[in-house]
Parts: sequence; C-alpha cells; structure tokens
Amino acid sequence: MRLRLNKKVSGMAHRLIKTLKGTGITKIELCTEDGTMFDSVHEEDETELSEAPLNETSAETTSAPPAETASAPPAASTSAPADTAHAEAEPHAIREALATAIREIEAATGLDPVRLAEAKKLVAEAAAALKAADDASATAAIGEIRALLSTHPGSGPAISSAAPMHMSFTSMQKSRLIWDSTRKHVMAEIESLKHAVRTAFDGDPDQAEILATVDQADEILANLDERLLDMLDAMLNEADSARRATMTVQAKALIDEYVAFAQSNELLRNLEGETPFGVKLTVASTMTTSLKALQSTLH
Repeated sequence: MRLRLNKKVSGMAHRLIKTLKGTGITKIELCTEDGTMFDSVHEEDETELSEAPLNETSAETTSAPPAETASAPPAASTSAPADTAHAEAEPHAIREALATAIREIEAATGLDPVRLAEAKKLVAEAAAALKAADDASATAAIGEIRALLSTHPGSGPAISSAAPMHMSFTSMQKSRLIWDSTRKHVMAEIESLKHAVRTAFDGDPDQAEILATVDQADEILANLDERLLDMLDAMLNEADSARRATMTVQAKALIDEYVAFAQSNELLRNLEGETPFGVKLTVASTMTTSLKALQSTLH
C-alpha cells in the first residue's frame, strides 16, 4: 500500500503495518504529495521483535541509553488511556515504565498461560512502538499491560483462565480503521453516482424526481453511522478494563444492528456492479465484507 500524505508523520508506517496485519497488505510506503517516499516498512521487519521472548524484549528495553531515547520526537495522540497519558512527553520515562511492567509480569505468580501470552504480545507492541518513536502507542500498550495485571497482584492467587479478556488496543485501532475507511469509501461511491446522475439528467423534465430517488442512498450512511467510531474512540481512551468490556458488548450490538440493516435494505443490495452512468459500485460487497471483518475482530 502506498499512501500520499500532506505532511510527514513519524512512525505511521509501523503503526499501519501492524494494524493491517492479516489483510494481505505486507508493505507500506509513505510519500509526500510530490511522490517522494519518506518512510516504508515491510511486515517481515516487525517479525523479529514481535516474536522475541519476554526476557529478550526486556533486555532491549532496559539497555537503551537515555541519551538516545531522549532525542526521539514524541508522537501526539489522543488515544492513550488516561492513566498513562502523563508519560507520553518523555520517551525515556516510557522505556522505564515498560521495563517496570515487564518486571511485574515476570514477578507475577500463577499467571495463567492465556493472560501471559497476551502480556507478552503487549510488551512486543510497546517495544515496537518505541522503536518507531511512536510514544502514544507505546504508552497505550503499557496501559493495557497494567490493566491486564491490575486484578492479579504478584503475590496474590492465580487468575483463572476462564476470566474474560478485554479487547486489545490493536484490535480496537483496527476496528476503527475498518469502519472509518468503509464509510468513506461508500460515501465517495454514492457521491460519484449522484454526480453522474445529475449530469446525465441535467435539464430533463423528470430531473427532480430522479434525483430525489438517488438521494435516498443518503439514508444508508444515516443508518450505518458514526456511533461505532464514537464507541471505539471511547474504548481507546478508557483505562478501566471492566468498563471497556461493557463497551465491547455495546460495540457488538451496534455491529449486529448494522448487519441487520445491510441485509434488509434493498437499495443497498442494489448498489453493486456497473451502472448506466459509467460508475461502477461496490457498496454492497464492501459493506458486507467490512461488517464480517468487524464481527471477527470484535470477538
């Protein structure tokens, strides 16, 4: 995937390749508006760090000289959990926080294998974000680790493997990206169709009636709305795992509502394929594919 941006964004390629993992996109290239590439990353570049054992990740995190990490520019974001947002301004402080979280994981007694694997995954995400100078994502991942361990003090009883797991920060980001991209894609196709119809029937006596019919397509996005984006934003900023679990249930209910509408709306189902106006539509297939992906991601 090659993206043209109106300004350079540090670490964005690394964040995108992680978010799009499993979609078939294995390389990201970022270019300025004049076509000059300023950043690129391949999925294989992320493999070594993400698969590293916990103790190896710990060593890399704690051995980095403060002088090097202090020069890394912090990436501004509003997605970090509230209880860790104070650490974003100082990369070295984030590294120390990650090292502390790793020690807490290693010191935890009776930590069940499922939660231990999730903790290791979050450690790898935080380390990769630090490597990419993405302080906000690193801080968020550390917050996930703390939430994961918050109900399991190091000297306390083991956590049952049946305990509910909250949705990962990466999964929430991926879900938000899917729905935002889907709505923008559908909106663009509908606008193209409306423009083509206006042009084709310009001056026609029945133009007003025809355009009124086409304008009914706006109801699709009115029903497949931004409530899910708002819910995912709230989840990304919620530090309390119990409240986030409740929000996950609400997000699933929203997706079920969207699926029911997509399956019952005849106009949406007909917005697919070639049209007499030279506009090829993929509204129905795009919406169906995206909703299935969201149901899978929000498990």
